[in-house]
Amino acid sequence: MSSNDLSQVRDYIRSRMAVVEPTYQEWTDSLDNIGNIPKTVLNRTYHITLNGTTASTNNDIFIQDVSNVVITIFKRGFTKPVEARDEVMQTANCIRLDIIDPQNVETYKAANDGNIEDIQSVGIVPNEIDVSNDNTIQVEIELNLRLYIGIT
Repeated sequence: MSSNDLSQVRDYIRSRMAVVEPTYQEWTDSLDNIGNIPKTVLNRTYHITLNGTTASTNNDIFIQDVSNVVITIFKRGFTKPVEARDEVMQTANCIRLDIIDPQNVETYKAANDGNIEDIQSVGIVPNEIDVSNDNTIQVEIELNLRLYIGIT
């Protein structure tokens, strides 16, 4: 039976980011105030937000949860913000495709007594951090992960 460890969600995403975009570094502080991120780390940075889970199935062995996760990636455009936006959208697409790849999920699951059953893409949304600063772009990759959480 799969693990009851919710931290595997963050661990799986980190492991995939290290493969698909190794130049990106994780920003681990809260994103409640986006202005809290120093400009020195705004380029090629990502943040993982684990939102709530919804149980869809319960039995004596496991709970099946759907967990919503948002990965926010940041890129500075400098003098070519449109090109930077296109580039970071493509980067987000590559990250998304790698993370939802069933083979990657299965490989992680087998190596870690994993509880991630599958991952569905919700969408990719680009935003400027601030209207007065259009050369820094953030893109949110939203995913739903179906997890089997062992009760015992």
